[in-house]
Amino acid sequence: MTPLSSLKLMEVDRIRLHECHEATRLEETCRRIRDDGEVKNPIIALPLSEGGCLVLDGAHRFASLLRLGCRKAPVQLVDPKDVVLKAWSHLVSRGEWLDRLRSDPKLSWTTHPPEGVRGIRWMTGEGSSGWIVPSERNPSLKEELEVWHRVVLSYSIAGPVRRLRANGETSLPEGSVLFEHPSLSVHQLRRLGEAGEMLPAGVTRFTVRGRLLNLGVPLSWLYGEGPGESEWEAQCRRWEDRMRLYTESVYLCEA
Repeated sequence: MTPLSSLKLMEVDRIRLHECHEATRLEETCRRIRDDGEVKNPIIALPLSEGGCLVLDGAHRFASLLRLGCRKAPVQLVDPKDVVLKAWSHLVSRGEWLDRLRSDPKLSWTTHPPEGVRGIRWMTGEGSSGWIVPSERNPSLKEELEVWHRVVLSYSIAGPVRRLRANGETSLPEGSVLFEHPSLSVHQLRRLGEAGEMLPAGVTRFTVRGRLLNLGVPLSWLYGEGPGESEWEAQCRRWEDRMRLYTESVYLCEA
């Protein structure tokens, strides 16, 4: 097997999302793909039992391809054992949205860590903290997801959201609120995807071993039937000739 054996051009109707998208980021991603004329990095996805796949990383790339009218998408199918699933924390500015969220009857605010329920931990720059859980006793997964969506939507529409690694912020600016989102297992995420459920945008964070980067799949291949077999194999050989594996730790300053 070669590193590119996991790369496929898949029909878009066989691809499922596990999270919603952010409108502003979608516009930017769509414009960049259209201007570049290519998809630089393939979508990372888990195979599903019915033959489709679940997007782990690349929700905005996939949504952009749908908006551009593409029939196919470049997908790297990964093995669950090569995936580490974590969660992002969200740092936002305090505002009236917080008062409205506190009055939401679907939410319960507690100072104690919840037992048997996925809760969202919150902290403010002034030092207060607690947990948000569904107000229903013994909530179903669907009710937990509804609370999760309500919380993320409340601050996402109010202003910018800064993503942080969980437990990565020791001191918070005054007037800010940090939300630490719960993490799921890869198995739980796959079950949600197969059930057609989605998480809020930007709460999951993945580390994938052996991911393919900077390929530059031509956008023209994604509108119709795609390249012929010989053309695809020739392109894969060109990619392989230019491919490098980096195993050492690096620090990358993102643009």
